[in-house]
Amino acid sequence: EQGGDASRMTIRSKPLSLQVPTTTQPTAEFQEIQRAVQTCDHRSDAPAVAYVCKFFSTERSHVRDAALVSSPSAANATTNNGHKNDESLLLGLTRVLSGRLQTGQAYHVLGPKHTENSPTPLKRAIRLYLL
Repeated sequence: EQGGDASRMTIRSKPLSLQVPTTTQPTAEFQEIQRAVQTCDHRSDAPAVAYVCKFFSTERSHVRDAALVSSPSAANATTNNGHKNDESLLLGLTRVLSGRLQTGQAYHVLGPKHTENSPTPLKRAIRLYLL
């Protein structure tokens, strides 16, 4: 819409909701997370929930971060044509639904096929970059 008339913008009538477990009643913890996501709670003590909507790969040299140390094996490796082989990084573009993400903190990572019967998800430390 041209002109940017804010009075004509559509507001979502149904808030975002998480998939309710089918085998058991939702726990108090689940209900707290659901409420935080629906209200986009950004308090520091709110449960951190984020959705990685896109993954992309880049060369480590393209990321300007002094704390991000390249591995020695990658620095010395060469490709077939004699050029240095730059180590790749996998970056994820993330939408934070509630809480706050912090560099160095560990978070549970749920894959696309995760179900309530899946084993406990891996916990991984993350590094944040502002694009």
